[in-house]
Amino acid sequence: MYFATIGRPGCITYNNTCVASCPEHMHRVDSECRPTPSQRTCDEPVAMPMGVICDWSRCDCDFPFVLHLPSGYCFAYEDCP
Repeated sequence: MYFATIGRPGCITYNNTCVASCPEHMHRVDSECRPTPSQRTCDEPVAMPMGVICDWSRCDCDFPFVLHLPSGYCFAYEDCP
């Protein structure tokens, strides 16, 4: 199993940038040193296990939406560009 410590304290990752809070229609996901799922995206709508990750936070789309990586916006899967 993969184990990693990444990120900066107080940093939430969104669009490869450190942000203070997540945009509308997104929520914060904290890894908390436990098995962490991948982000659901237009290209990969099913979350896959990434292993145990510590000290890392990211913004995920609210369910049932998925992230369109090029734009950084959340879409219903069937509406992905």
